[in-house]
Amino acid sequence: MSAQGPAVRSLERQALLVTVVLRTSSAAVAAVVALLGLGSAASPWWVLSGVAAVLVWAGLFGVRTLRGGPAGRFGAGDVVVCVLLCLLHSRLVPPSVLTASAGTGWIDLVASVTVLNAQCFLRQPHGLLATVVIASAYTAGAPGVREAPVVLLLQGLLSAGMFVLLRRAAHSTDAVLVARAQARANEAAGAAARAIERDQQRRLHDTVLATLTMVSTGAITEYSDVLRDRAAADLRVIRALGAGADDAADSGRSAAPPARLD
Repeated sequence: MSAQGPAVRSLERQALLVTVVLRTSSAAVAAVVALLGLGSAASPWWVLSGVAAVLVWAGLFGVRTLRGGPAGRFGAGDVVVCVLLCLLHSRLVPPSVLTASAGTGWIDLVASVTVLNAQCFLRQPHGLLATVVIASAYTAGAPGVREAPVVLLLQGLLSAGMFVLLRRAAHSTDAVLVARAQARANEAAGAAARAIERDQQRRLHDTVLATLTMVSTGAITEYSDVLRDRAAADLRVIRALGAGADDAADSGRSAAPPARLD
């Protein structure tokens, strides 16, 4: 898998933080709602067991996600816990709540948050598949005609579309950042090349051209050790400049024997 850019990493961190907040807060609210209706529940023992399972899972989910980052198995585990609660729906809520409209029971709250979190943890189409599984489990656990499964499916579609658009925008932002960084690198390389060229021209002007000018004026008409040493130094400068400019082209050829100036 290719490395993620800063925009994608930032989006993933923010999304994970949102899922942890949603999971822990919804578990706390669901527990309060479930305990308030405990007196009229068909099976209080099942309600207490379900509340304990939700709270324990929310704690594990939050700690693992904040410490270890996204994990597909924890996203799948979140869906499994929700599916089990939906299948036991009739045992976990009072009959009056079970026959009421969607969104009035604590199972509805857990299922709604799980559908949203699944779109963050699971890539498509797995996120939408998890939504279908949750809606099907809700229907099986609370048989009859009700709008809750349809609401869950709509929530899954909308949240999946939102996450897809956000991820595409983050990838586009990373592509722009990479292009800008490459442009800055090319500009810096060009500036370095121009600086090297200016340095070479300066060295040529201060050494070789100065020596040639001195010879061409006829100022030296006989053998001179100073001129010989100066020419040898100039020759070393020329060779160094040539080696630095075209070292790769000359690497496969044997070096020419040094010129004799005496």
